[in-house]
Amino acid sequence: MTGGDTFFFLDSRVEGGHLWVVISDPEGYPQDDVVIVNLTTDQAWKDRSCVLHPGEHPYIKHQTLVYYRETARVPPERMAVLESGHLRMDAKIAPRVLARIRMGAAASIFTPTGCVDVLRTQGLVR
Repeated sequence: MTGGDTFFFLDSRVEGGHLWVVISDPEGYPQDDVVIVNLTTDQAWKDRSCVLHPGEHPYIKHQTLVYYRETARVPPERMAVLESGHLRMDAKIAPRVLARIRMGAAASIFTPTGCVDVLRTQGLVR
């Protein structure tokens, strides 16, 4: 996996059928946990730290939000297990969109501190 990779969990009952995005740098820091976020439908009451629009990824058909409340740190060994048959890969997120998602992760009060720490350690956010 690399930063900007996107995927769905094959068992949508487990993760609600949302598109997930890798926002850390597993290639450059293979020993670190992999930080992933998911996308959700825009609603006025939700965190608007990062709003995505149609055309920014093939999956996005209407205004969409990054759901930082569910940002997760996945240990590399667990990510390897998931990659070996529990995920369906999708189109990569464009670098400029990935940069906005990372900035939103650092800005959102809902992103777990440990996830932001990984991104800071990797030099991806301030």
